[in-house]
Amino acid sequence: MPTFDIDSYLLDVLTKIDDCGWSVVAVEPDIGDPEPGFAYTVGLTTAGHPELAIFGLPARLAQSLLNQVAERLVGGESIRPGDRLERVIGNGLTLTAVDMTDLSELGVVTAVYGHADRALQLVWPDPEGRMPWQRGYSMTPEAQPLFGYGLE
Repeated sequence: MPTFDIDSYLLDVLTKIDDCGWSVVAVEPDIGDPEPGFAYTVGLTTAGHPELAIFGLPARLAQSLLNQVAERLVGGESIRPGDRLERVIGNGLTLTAVDMTDLSELGVVTAVYGHADRALQLVWPDPEGRMPWQRGYSMTPEAQPLFGYGLE
C-alpha cells in the first residue's frame, strides 16, 4: 500500500490557492464507514472570505458546488449565515449557508493556516425542498450532519 505524502499534498493545495485563490479538499469515507463524505475549501481565508464546506454529497458533485460558490466569492459576492444561494447547479438547487461552529473536520485549513477561524456549511435540501431544521425533513441526520446552527 503506498504511503501518503502530506508535504506533497499540502504543496499541491498551496499551488492551487496561488493559481486560482482556493483549493477543494474532498474526504471520501472508507468502505463500510457510516459517516458521509464531505468536501471543503482551503484558501478563501486569504482573501478575507469564510471557507466553505458541504457534507453528504458525492465528492465530484460537492467539489463542483464548492468551486461554483467559491468563484462567486472571489468574483465579489459575499455570503453570510442564512443566505440562500439560488441556482448553484443546472437543475436550480438552492443551498443555505450556515455558520459552522465546529471546524474540527477542516484539517487541511488548520494545516495551512495553523487554525480554522471561519467557515460556512452549505446545506442542501431533501427531495421535497425542506432543510434539516424544517419540519418534515425526510432524510436522516447522518445523511447530512450539521456542524453549526440550523435556521428556523
